Amino acid sequence: CWSLSCLMTSMVRLTSSGREEREGFSIRVRRADGAGGEEEEESWGWNGKGRISGLEPGQYDVTIRSRGHATKRVEGVQVLASQTTEVEVTLVEGVPLAARVLDQNGQPLVDAEIEVLDSGGGKVDAMDASSQFLSGFFGGADGSVPLGSFEAGAYRVRVTWQGQSREQGVALASGQQETEVVEFTFSR
Repeated sequence: CWSLSCLMTSMVRLTSSGREEREGFSIRVRRADGAGGEEEEESWGWNGKGRISGLEPGQYDVTIRSRGHATKRVEGVQVLASQTTEVEVTLVEGVPLAARVLDQNGQPLVDAEIEVLDSGGGKVDAMDASSQFLSGFFGGADGSVPLGSFEAGAYRVRVTWQGQSREQGVALASGQQETEVVEFTFSR
């Protein structure tokens, strides 16, 4: 695992602490207080350093992703005018999770929405139909769509297609290297 410091003002900076990182990562911030609608700001970082410029004062949810590590989300980070807010984030090795959404004939359904929920029912991550379609180009030959890497634990995957919704539980084990694939079948 590795640690990142997240400094937020009208810009976001991530600096590494601990061992040297060579991997890139993405930083996404979204207004948590509803101001500004659903607009997101996104940037990337390398070697533990990254930046997002132009943040207005307010509350933000910060999401950090790095290949092979569990996605980390910090909610309700308060950004004040002319001040810096520091958030310590530790990324841990993640377990890869994918979903396969098929019709009754075994053909992939690329227009489904997929959500990953924690054991309490809170949304951990989500993929809308257009994101799933694009992600399908990087998925498996079996129609599986990568959902990301998650911390070990119990999750539920919810898929919605044409008004129909299905959920399935999945347990991700610490140290698991192989992608866990959850499969759903819908009738057209």
